[in-house]
Amino acid sequence: MIPAKRLVSPAYSAEVISQIEFVCSNSGGSKPVLPGEPHSRCSYYIHGAIDKFKAATQKLAEKTGELNDGVHEFSREGIDELSGKVTEAMDDLNEVLDTAHAALDQSQEYRSYAGASDDMETSVKFIMKTDEIKRPEEKTPDAEAQPEVKTTFWERVKNLFH
Repeated sequence: MIPAKRLVSPAYSAEVISQIEFVCSNSGGSKPVLPGEPHSRCSYYIHGAIDKFKAATQKLAEKTGELNDGVHEFSREGIDELSGKVTEAMDDLNEVLDTAHAALDQSQEYRSYAGASDDMETSVKFIMKTDEIKRPEEKTPDAEAQPEVKTTFWERVKNLFH
């Protein structure tokens, strides 16, 4: 009898099924054995394949459970947390936009500081005072880094004409 390992490679369900079909079709017409009957060559390979199929199915169930746990953890700690932060940011943004729209509406309705008659065409412009915008300081060579050259009075007069 040929050992089952020779025809049945690692338990992948499609491969196991194809090997069962191959063995049964090449087993010389033996049919699967019912419980209590002597085992034929075909049933020997079928039982080996079924055992490997069961083992693979159990491993698949375990790994599917691990995947499910990982997906739930990702949902809780990743997606839900991110979604909450995005929702908070959108709420804050909507509040700022509502305030800006309200200020714009009020400024468009405002026509005069001192009160003009209704038949006059007036407009008001608002100037907002903000903090000073400072220009970044430019780096200049330090005067201390250059050695001081002492010149005499006559050298300075001479340098005026050069």
